[in-house]
Amino acid sequence: MKPLLLIAIMLFLLTPLFLNAGPYETRGIWDENTPVYQVLKDFGDPMPEHYIPQRDPEVVKRGEEIVKYGVTQGPDGTTSNVQSQFFVCIDCHNLQREDPDLRASDPEARLDYAIQNRKRFLPGTTFYGIVNRTTWYNGDYQRKYGDFAAHANKNLVNAIQLCATKCAMGRKLDDWEVQSVLAYFWSLELKLRDLRLTESDWRKLRLASLQPDNNQDLIAWLKGFYLSAAPATFSKPPAPMMVSDTYVPDIENGKAIYVLSCMSCHKTGGITSFPLANSEVTYQLLRDHTAFGANFSVYKAVRNGIKASPGKGYMPNFPLQRMSDNQLQDLQAFIKNQATHDQLPLEPFVDWIK
Repeated sequence: MKPLLLIAIMLFLLTPLFLNAGPYETRGIWDENTPVYQVLKDFGDPMPEHYIPQRDPEVVKRGEEIVKYGVTQGPDGTTSNVQSQFFVCIDCHNLQREDPDLRASDPEARLDYAIQNRKRFLPGTTFYGIVNRTTWYNGDYQRKYGDFAAHANKNLVNAIQLCATKCAMGRKLDDWEVQSVLAYFWSLELKLRDLRLTESDWRKLRLASLQPDNNQDLIAWLKGFYLSAAPATFSKPPAPMMVSDTYVPDIENGKAIYVLSCMSCHKTGGITSFPLANSEVTYQLLRDHTAFGANFSVYKAVRNGIKASPGKGYMPNFPLQRMSDNQLQDLQAFIKNQATHDQLPLEPFVDWIK
C-alpha cells in the first residue's frame, strides 16, 4: 500500500503545476518550441529513414543556399555547379507555413492565410514541415512521373533528386548536396506551436510525460494534427458548363492570385520570358486568352501547365488543392475587369514578391 500511497501523494502535489501552466510556459518536459518529432521519439515512435540527428550549421547553410540560389560553396571550398539554369526550389515552394490548419489542404483557406501573412500562392507544397511527411509526390504526381515518382513516394532523398532533375530540369545533386538540403529541411521541421494545441491538448501531453510507456494511441493522436502527405489531384480545364453559374467571382481574390501566383514568376526580371504588368495591354492580351478553348488560356495554363520549349523552362500546373476552380474564376474576373476599366493598383501584394 505504501508505494500506491506515495504515488497518490506525488500526483496530488504535481497536478496543480501541470494544470495551471500558462500557454507560453514549459509544459512538463516539452514546450511550444519542442520539435514534434522529439515528442514522437519520446513516445517511442521510430525516427524516419531521412532523420539526421546532428545538423552542422555549416551544412544547414549550404542546404539553404542550394534551395534558395541553386548554388553554394562545397565542403572543399569550391563553388558548386549551378543546379538548374531554369529554376531554383523557391520558385515553386514556400519556406514558411502556408496553411492555417495543418490537417487540411484547402486552397481557399491558404489564399486567405497568404494574404494575411504576406506569402506567395504557389503550385508546390511548402518545404516547411516537409520532413514530417511520410510520402511525397502523391496522387496524380504518381501518374505524371511514373517510376520516378514511385521511387520517390516513400523516400525523401529520392524525392529531392526527382525535384532536381525533372521538376527543376537540372542536374542530379551530389551526395553532399543532398545531405545539405536534408539538413536544411530539418531546420524547417514542425514544432509543437505549429499544431495550435488547446489547453486540453497540453494537459493530455503533460499527463503523457508522466507515463512514457504505452503511448501508441498518443503517437497517432499527435500525428493527427498535421497531414502526413500533401494530396495532389490534377484536373482538366473546366468546360463552360462545369463553371458554377451561382458563384460570384471575387475580384480582390483574383488580384491576389494574379500577383502572388502569376507575377511571382512572371514579374519583370523573373524566371520567364513572358513578364506580366499592371497595364491595359497586358490585361487585354490575357483577356483574349481567357476563353475556355483558347490556346494558353488561363484555364489551360493553370490546369495543364505549359510545356518547355528549347532553351526555356516550363510552367508547372496547379493541382486542385493548390488552386480551386472558383479561384480560377476569380483570376479570370480580375483580368477582364482590368482590361475594361482603369487598372486597380496591385499594392500591397506586389511588394511581397520582390
